[in-house]
Amino acid sequence: MINAGGGRLLAVAAAVMALIAAPAGGEVPDLDATVSAGQARYAQVRDYTCLMSRTEWVERTGQYKVQSNIVLKHRKPGSFYLKWTEGSAKGTETLYVEGRNDGRMFVHYNNIFKFLTFALDPASQRALKNNRHTIREAHLGFFLEMIETNLRRARAAGDGQVAFTGEETLDGRASLQFEARLPQDKGFYGGRVLMNFDRELSLPIKVEVFGWDGRLWERYQFTQLVIDPGLRDEDFDLRNPAYGFDGHHIYGL
Repeated sequence: MINAGGGRLLAVAAAVMALIAAPAGGEVPDLDATVSAGQARYAQVRDYTCLMSRTEWVERTGQYKVQSNIVLKHRKPGSFYLKWTEGSAKGTETLYVEGRNDGRMFVHYNNIFKFLTFALDPASQRALKNNRHTIREAHLGFFLEMIETNLRRARAAGDGQVAFTGEETLDGRASLQFEARLPQDKGFYGGRVLMNFDRELSLPIKVEVFGWDGRLWERYQFTQLVIDPGLRDEDFDLRNPAYGFDGHHIYGL
């Protein structure tokens, strides 16, 4: 547990919560150990597929952007394919391969512009118009790194509280949930972070980040996770006949 100065009472309360929520007959799970196990497991992963759901607060609009069941294919280190299956963005596809196509990601919309494929800088204002993250951060490793970085910073500064808050079944799988509360204006990712790790894989399958005002900033959840399905080059090829990137390409955006 990471104890902040003057936060002893909160730390004791968090410890009591963790003991109450501990699995029957077992010791209280430790976040550092879980993250380390997750990093070791992820280091062995070559590729994976899953469905990704996300909720993000968009400051520009003052509204939440909610998208569910986005097909995600990721091959390490930097190949991504996403396809939206629900809502107004249904049918939209995005493909990005690190080191190719002048660093551009390709987007195909299933709307009046479906005969076009747009080539965008992943970090451009247009690409991030309603997003908190670039496509390069749409993977389990990013969340593992984010959690580990904040834990390391909190330990070094002696700030924040972390507690195990219990087990939760997500997508039919047992997960371990931890809560971190972190101080403001010290470089932390958020004020309150809820993290669910798959009990068997130790990989983060749900992450919720709240601001210091209590507002939800983002929620990411990964379901139907398939580790090492053997993704091939054609899974990240614009010419894949199963994809819709065969329209006229528009660059320079």
